[in-house]
Amino acid sequence: MDITKFLKTLKAGMAIPEEFAFLKKYDLNQNSIFDSDEIETLQDAFVKNGKLTSVENVMAKLEKYEEYQKLSDVRKECVKVFVQNTWRFNADEIGYYDLDFFTGYFSEDIFPEDEIKDYLKSFKELNRIPSMSFMDVTFEQLKKLKNVSSERVDYLIENKLYNSFTNGCESIAGILLFDDEDFEKSKKFFELDGLETKPDIRDLRVLIGYSQSYEILSDMVSTLGVKHVSPTVIEFAKSSLEEYEQIKKITETEVKMQDGSSCYIHLYDALPFSRITEEERLRAYDLLHIDGRKPDSQIDVYDVCLLAKCTHKDFQEFIKANPDFQIVFKNETCKTFTLTRDGDDRSIEYVFDFNDGLIETRKKEGSKLVVENTRNRIHHEVNYSEEKQVESETLTYYDEAGKVIKTVNLSQGSMASVPNRSVTYADGRVEPVQFASETDGVRTIIKDFVSPDGTKTEYYFEETPDNIHIIKYKITDKDGNVLMDRLNTFHQVSENHFVSSVNGHVYDVEFEEDKICVQDGDKETVINLNGLVYEDDREAIIGILKNVPGNQLILMTKLPLAQLDYRDRGEWVDNGVWKPDEQTIIIGKQNSFSTTEANLLQAVFMHEMGHFIDTDEADYLKEVISCKENILEIFREEVENMRHDTTSAVQGEINYFLNNTMSDPDLERVAEANMLLYAKEPARGMRVMYFQQYFPKTIAAICEAISQREKELIGE
Repeated sequence: MDITKFLKTLKAGMAIPEEFAFLKKYDLNQNSIFDSDEIETLQDAFVKNGKLTSVENVMAKLEKYEEYQKLSDVRKECVKVFVQNTWRFNADEIGYYDLDFFTGYFSEDIFPEDEIKDYLKSFKELNRIPSMSFMDVTFEQLKKLKNVSSERVDYLIENKLYNSFTNGCESIAGILLFDDEDFEKSKKFFELDGLETKPDIRDLRVLIGYSQSYEILSDMVSTLGVKHVSPTVIEFAKSSLEEYEQIKKITETEVKMQDGSSCYIHLYDALPFSRITEEERLRAYDLLHIDGRKPDSQIDVYDVCLLAKCTHKDFQEFIKANPDFQIVFKNETCKTFTLTRDGDDRSIEYVFDFNDGLIETRKKEGSKLVVENTRNRIHHEVNYSEEKQVESETLTYYDEAGKVIKTVNLSQGSMASVPNRSVTYADGRVEPVQFASETDGVRTIIKDFVSPDGTKTEYYFEETPDNIHIIKYKITDKDGNVLMDRLNTFHQVSENHFVSSVNGHVYDVEFEEDKICVQDGDKETVINLNGLVYEDDREAIIGILKNVPGNQLILMTKLPLAQLDYRDRGEWVDNGVWKPDEQTIIIGKQNSFSTTEANLLQAVFMHEMGHFIDTDEADYLKEVISCKENILEIFREEVENMRHDTTSAVQGEINYFLNNTMSDPDLERVAEANMLLYAKEPARGMRVMYFQQYFPKTIAAICEAISQREKELIGE
């Protein structure tokens, strides 16, 4: 795109060429390929061509809008400043929703009358930044920005930083909110010559937290030609200087291969190589150039470094005999990886352990998976539905002589999210370990697990048709020490009146039209629903909140939670998401389950609330529970126990808490533990079952930390 020629065309008054019409879809203020004067030219051209709506046209519509007419003069001025900085609207598409959005942004519920003048001053100050779009700033951020420093605004403008951040307005707002010390530390990264894309707010938090990060990033820019901050660059900057020098050394060293050829390792590939031993690196280099391996079947460098950790003879023989092997699954937490001879044929897979070599063979026979685990002496058969959900499974455990010790059977019961599970011993004894039933509207869940180290889990849940339920949850170690003992109750008194308790501590909850009142002894907490919930979501969100215990409702006011969203379509259906940077919880409609949707929505909400409880209320980039070393140490011990009592299929069901690449397992374990404390029914039955069975001590330690967190936030 010849931008200069294009802009000259527009300044001459000519029509917008069709090939550039796509630009009207974007917020030009945040498009980093344009400078501020160029943005003005573009905006004017789009307005003249009828592609964008002018400020005057929007204001003319607002003048006729009843809700706008009710606003005070100061609020109207705020709306005008907001409109001036918003260029996303097509001339023919300004409707009721947009007018309501503009006025609703400055309602009394969001901005009290006694503070609105301060906000107006801030809006005008922020409006000087060309790429500042208020549409992408949360209410909470905007309230904090009322004391924005003119010097910081001047700094952004004078150094033309406003179009250089990878996350645009989000970074600008966050950087304006930095305390003085962090802002000063950030300046040297903004002013780093040669770095074209500046680190965003998240990256800056990381960079200023490592004393050597500036030195490393400076060297990467000046010596290695890095121009943009990427996740890999951030990983480099987090390294010690010694590790960084090792990374550079790896990229500069000629590597000799078995076939006599040589190669150099790319800079970004050097990071995983630097984190394994020299002996492992030599094995990794050979793995990249196995005799007979096709060039188009090269495996990922991170995978190569993982495979290089395995020295067992079984593995060495396998890769020599199968040059076209593919890695199909890796689990670093459980120290295993799964290979197949041919990436197109997944009917037979081989599971290797870092130390023990080949430990499993997995065979797929239609909808059945058959696993033979030779290390743990387990025969495991799993039958899947068309939706790839577990319908039934059998695990048979053998002793060294090949005699059956026990057989574990799982089958679907009356509650789709809670399968029935029992253990049959060699002497004929049958012990149910998980059972769910629904009789005359009464729903019951009973769990009686013993982990490999002898820790016992006793869980009992009961719910009646009139919405009274109890959760009794006790965890005891093999020596009889009680690690956790919880009794939670919930009672619906009337349509809008609920009473909940945690170990005898009572919370009285009343729902009114626009608020929730929670009585905790002589203390009352009021939760204002206006601003917290969109009008279209109100019915669904209130339906969820009416099943949430009082202590969790109070926590909503103590944590940085500014918005609750409900989605009945789109990517979040059958799911939930926690967005700490937006101070938002999104709950999606549950379509894929044949059980009580209300219970599952409540479970998803309790999981996401667990994430917020784990979030530092002063810094959403920090966790306060999942990072505790005592919890991580307990978890690592229980992982070792699980590895020698399960198969890869079991580990796959619980991989969300072990090795999931789409989320942080440490954080997910905390969120799931919070769900287990308060959920009426688990949203993901198989993973919950194995989590409770194999990680009771981890759960107990997390729940203790959650209780302490509640005390800190709510008080005794």
